[in-house]
Amino acid sequence: MILDTGASTNIVDQDIYNKLSTYGDIRLQKSNAELYAYNTDTPLRTLGKFTAILESKHKVTFADIHVIKGNAGCLLSYKTASDLLLITLNIGTVNNCPLTSDLLLLNTPKFLMVLEN
Repeated sequence: MILDTGASTNIVDQDIYNKLSTYGDIRLQKSNAELYAYNTDTPLRTLGKFTAILESKHKVTFADIHVIKGNAGCLLSYKTASDLLLITLNIGTVNNCPLTSDLLLLNTPKFLMVLEN
């Protein structure tokens, strides 16, 4: 499962759902949610959702998990990852921050060098 801080929904694909179902009866509930992959206009094909108890070393939480058709992979949302104390958001103050375009121009050669290597 990939922890995706940009994801607002927990997702497992149909293949993983089928494997999980061999351990017990996981009934899907109807979901009216329209889910989209990043930067797409076509909604994902959802089969439904279920509520699960998720556990980390630090915490236990309940979360809705949407099941999508196919074998696209699995995502853990920002909220669930935060609830499980897998990530924390530290907000500080930034002073004298250059404009984004200036920042991009200053860092472009370094970025390109990383891509080329």
